[in-house]
Amino acid sequence: MLKRWGLMLVLALSAGLAPLAPAVEAAPPTLEEKVQAESEAMKGLFGPIARRHGVSVDVAMHLATQLGSRDWATTATQAGVPKKQQKALWQDLNALPHPNFDQLTPYNLLAPAKDRWGLSPKEAINGWTKYGSLIEEVAIAHGLDPVILGAYVWTESNFDTNQYTAARGLHAVGLGSVQAQYFPALGATMPERIRRLQQDPKLNLTITAREFKAKWNPQDMFGTVMDVWYPAWRRGGAIPNLGNAFGYMQLYSNRYFLLLELVGD
Repeated sequence: MLKRWGLMLVLALSAGLAPLAPAVEAAPPTLEEKVQAESEAMKGLFGPIARRHGVSVDVAMHLATQLGSRDWATTATQAGVPKKQQKALWQDLNALPHPNFDQLTPYNLLAPAKDRWGLSPKEAINGWTKYGSLIEEVAIAHGLDPVILGAYVWTESNFDTNQYTAARGLHAVGLGSVQAQYFPALGATMPERIRRLQQDPKLNLTITAREFKAKWNPQDMFGTVMDVWYPAWRRGGAIPNLGNAFGYMQLYSNRYFLLLELVGD
């Protein structure tokens, strides 16, 4: 009997002295999980305002992205907001805290909005999953922040390497909307240049990165983006699709901050 108890004690002590298994670290959240978390946070932010003014959360979020527009009241009317209620709604939306600038205008890519490409975190996930490693490679090789280049690609082409926009003799092609008319070395004819810029995403990104590097101002990221994007269209006499430079920078800043939130360190 004593031997049996002694054996049991030894086994118990042995078990107690066994090394503890290392704690398993939780896997980092996926892009989809990050987007879901951002979406829930934004719904929580806009939900009370939406209920207070009798509009949907989507309408409140969309109107928030339009706060700087001269046509905000028209947009609100089209969304079904009574005129007598619009001032109070504008004030409530404008008072919301902004995660990056202490104000809202404009940040939220989770809001429905209309532009040429549409605004969707899903697009960022799909585009970055497909081209993120290449964007990082090219950006780092040129001493650029990959998120800056990635947001530019998202704004210009929605990560679509086959993107092509022609207007007034200008030909914006591929991921970075490279202006094919300025690169005769890519082909004797415009169709040849377009084909190369569409079929070779690394070439397209490299030309885009070189343009950024040549005009880069570390003190003014958004100014650099404008220096890269705006002059070509201005020479052509108009800015297609977005209407004005403010609209473009609004879209770019939206994409930059959400992409930074999703994939930045």
